[in-house]
Amino acid sequence: MVSKEDRKAYEAGQKEAEFISENPIPFALGGGIESRPSDSAEAAAYDKGLKGEQLDEDKGSSGGCYLTTSCVEAMKFHDNCLELNVLRDFRDKILMPDSSGRRAVREYYAMAPEIVLAVEEQENAQKIWQSTYSDIKRAVSLILEGNFREAFTHYQQMTLRFKENYLEGKVQESTGYVHQQWFA
Repeated sequence: MVSKEDRKAYEAGQKEAEFISENPIPFALGGGIESRPSDSAEAAAYDKGLKGEQLDEDKGSSGGCYLTTSCVEAMKFHDNCLELNVLRDFRDKILMPDSSGRRAVREYYAMAPEIVLAVEEQENAQKIWQSTYSDIKRAVSLILEGNFREAFTHYQQMTLRFKENYLEGKVQESTGYVHQQWFA
């Protein structure tokens, strides 16, 4: 799993990216809100947060950190499979350039690792991930058809079902993900 220090550095990078996008002139004049960590691992995590990239979990941890990764691992697919590549491109090229999309991605990242851990605690975790493949495949198909709004909604609904089924009572504060209106 990612260390607390790396997670904190990653979140600082995300804050910096949000600040830059909302305040480009003050930032250009030196008004950044955080300084880059000096520790190389924390600096790498910070840079990923700044760029809107995924913060990688330790590959040795059970199940990975995100829903699609866990699903394709259960299906015995490689990390460079079509599903992961299409969804990563969707995140990077469609969601991240949009402020609402970035907010949705951050909210997803806040809850997805907890969902994965909760699913991994289930005796039938492998079957749960394998049964999720049809949802992943549907979202990928919608993206490939260019139906981004429906793909986003489909993936969001899948995530919310996971949240309701596996985090009910475990999460103290709502991330607001259910109310996120991307492409409003």
